Amino acid sequence: MTHITDVVESLEGVKSVFDGFAGTTRVGQCLRAKGYKVISNDSAHYSFVFSKCYLKSSEKDLLLATDLLEGLNEKCGELEGFITTHYAGGAISKGVVNPIMYWQRKNTLKADWFREEIEQYKGKQLYYILLTSLIMALDKVDNTVGVQQAFLKNTWSKRSYNEIYFEPPKIPVGPKGRALRGDTNKVILKVKADLCYYDPPYTSHNYGSYYHIWDTIVLNDCPMVSGIVNRREGIITSDYNKKNVALSSFTDLLSKTASKYILISYNDEGLIKPEDLLFMCEQCGNTTVIEIDYKRNIMSQIGIHDMSGEVVGTPGKKMNKEYLFLVIST
Repeated sequence: MTHITDVVESLEGVKSVFDGFAGTTRVGQCLRAKGYKVISNDSAHYSFVFSKCYLKSSEKDLLLATDLLEGLNEKCGELEGFITTHYAGGAISKGVVNPIMYWQRKNTLKADWFREEIEQYKGKQLYYILLTSLIMALDKVDNTVGVQQAFLKNTWSKRSYNEIYFEPPKIPVGPKGRALRGDTNKVILKVKADLCYYDPPYTSHNYGSYYHIWDTIVLNDCPMVSGIVNRREGIITSDYNKKNVALSSFTDLLSKTASKYILISYNDEGLIKPEDLLFMCEQCGNTTVIEIDYKRNIMSQIGIHDMSGEVVGTPGKKMNKEYLFLVIST
């Protein structure tokens, strides 16, 4: 993360940054803490909530949320809702016991109660802070290796035994940003920023599947689910996940970007060849490439799993090459 902020801080005249593929908003949070106004966008619903929470909340909002969370923890009840029936150990759905082991039942019952309780704050800034608190609380007691493609089979992680507790998120102090949700290739036409930061999901991995439960919790829509992991149906694959259109999609995005600076994160496992990405960047302005050795994601380290959770592939290399492409328009 410091590689990104170091580059941004080295540039003159940058006060606002557009994060076009925000994800968990970690980059946006770091940039806000550095004093930049961040405009955050992603197609994921949970990302929009994170953006509203981490990039728009004031210190006053956080104080109000902290007081409210203290009271909610004190009176926390239990409710057998969607999270419990679909993602708790020994869950029963439509009369059938599913081998679901995302969370222990004692924690999902409280999470379902909390989700129902905070619905009364919908439409207020507090709502986004409370939703983020719920997601972060569940994340601390889950039974996965970090993503929701699979859960540990026939065993419980040590942290899953802990009691769920709803804490206020650690919100950075800095300028208030903006939270958007949509197709970045369309949203960019409505955005003005000194620098655009792009980190598209240009691999075959669909990030909608990685965090599908977070979207369900945010939407509170009780969707149809399928597969051994009860993945919500209707998850849309990004064009950046498709080898035959990833390059053209990115070319289209850069052609619509009017900012003086463009900063792109990429790695050597992407669907676009680095040399093609470099050529594309050079058509937009003076381009500098920074190479960084980086630890691969956890799914790469533990191997590939099928729908039943069984390993069907072997772990690959532990490190890959990350690139930062800095484009300065001429």
